[in-house]
Amino acid sequence: MRKFILIFGASSGISKYFLKNSKKIEKFNIILTSRSNRNLSKLKKEFSYNNKIIYFKVDASKDKDIINLRDKIAKFKIQIIINFCGDIGEGGKITDLSKFKWKNSIDNNLTSFFYISKYFIPILLREKKPIFLNFSGGGGLLPQPTLNAYSASKAAIVRLIENISVEFKKLNIIAIAPGAINTKIFKILSSQKNKLS
Repeated sequence: MRKFILIFGASSGISKYFLKNSKKIEKFNIILTSRSNRNLSKLKKEFSYNNKIIYFKVDASKDKDIINLRDKIAKFKIQIIINFCGDIGEGGKITDLSKFKWKNSIDNNLTSFFYISKYFIPILLREKKPIFLNFSGGGGLLPQPTLNAYSASKAAIVRLIENISVEFKKLNIIAIAPGAINTKIFKILSSQKNKLS
């Protein structure tokens, strides 16, 4: 039976670069998810040449979406999960942040990681050498003033990955901080510099 790679948050720039440039994934079938129908349609057009890809609309911050996906693909041999889910969130000093935008960012970063881990680690553990990759970003390593929800949630993911690696020794669970990449985070950081005092 052919093995699968399951990718969450597949519409990001990093994810698409990975899909286009990684030769090692060619031997796998691929499941791509996005929380946006519009972005999912764009992915389908962009990778229309690849008949090994299956697409699902999934908001990883919602447990019902994750459970629904798990039930649909439960019989597949999921060898690798890659989690690109991320939300920069609102920029600004913590005293100025919207509590609603704070929760939204925490949900999109941290809660999504929790749901993916809770419902898909048991499926990964059926395989001999399961791999669970997560993009923690720079927020997990260094202070990022004015990106409070983003950096706090990414730092929490790093600690959870450390915990899970002890809880499930068979699972290769990895946090990746890829370094500086020209994404929208740079524009947000630049716009926030003048707000520091």
